[in-house]
Amino acid sequence: MTDAHRPAPPAGAAGPARSDRAPHRLGLGGPGRAAADARLREAGAVVPVLLPGDVPAVAVTRHTALREMLAHPEVAKNARHFTALHDGTVPPTWPLSTFATVDGMTTADGADHRLTG
Repeated sequence: MTDAHRPAPPAGAAGPARSDRAPHRLGLGGPGRAAADARLREAGAVVPVLLPGDVPAVAVTRHTALREMLAHPEVAKNARHFTALHDGTVPPTWPLSTFATVDGMTTADGADHRLTG
């Protein structure tokens, strides 16, 4: 997910901005998932997406970009940084809330993240 107060991803991970296209709309899976994943990979290393419920996010499609992004000290990953999870913009019944709020490598910041890697 993205948050207006969070710094941009590292320059090397984000690649060029793709303002010429609408974000890719992601579903919860099902038929066509492989084709959708292939389109994301073709779009770049870090691709703007809309998660279910029109929640804006980015999909990281390259291992190198993911490692850089997860390790970057200015990229917030912990749910406490995402206002939309706390102000009602993203409802508590959102189907992906567990993935955004569970404690783990992809949601830990700073020293906590380094301990999980």
